[in-house]
Amino acid sequence: MKQKVELYGVSGTALIIPMKTGVYFTNQVGGHLCMQPQVEGVLIPIDIREGCDDVKRSLEYKLSTLDWGGWGPLSHKLADQIDSVLSDYSATQGISIDREKITSESSQVGSSEAWIHVKTEDTPKSSFRGFNGFGSTSGILTWLNSD
Repeated sequence: MKQKVELYGVSGTALIIPMKTGVYFTNQVGGHLCMQPQVEGVLIPIDIREGCDDVKRSLEYKLSTLDWGGWGPLSHKLADQIDSVLSDYSATQGISIDREKITSESSQVGSSEAWIHVKTEDTPKSSFRGFNGFGSTSGILTWLNSD
């Protein structure tokens, strides 16, 4: 039986690793476009404040305050900015934008605000370190819709 988990009100940032689990995660994404993609997999929370309770230092805040330029698909310029933000945190240094999935594919939503296709590389300090021996894989970085 297919189980669906709605992430609409969850705060923080999470990484969805696609795999057969019977659990599908969905989120409202794309700003005012209000898309609701879903993917089957596992959810790994990665809300990062680097030892500080200041919300403005959180990964979610930094991602949601980038200039999304009208809420359309992810631009290469914005992808560079997101990669820069991800490299600022030790726990996300192994995560980077999957440049091949920036635009929409036939049956999937491409990368947009709050639903970013990423590549992951397990590093000594990554949030997903040792999780099922992933090593290199792909996933979706998601957070609370910023609209």
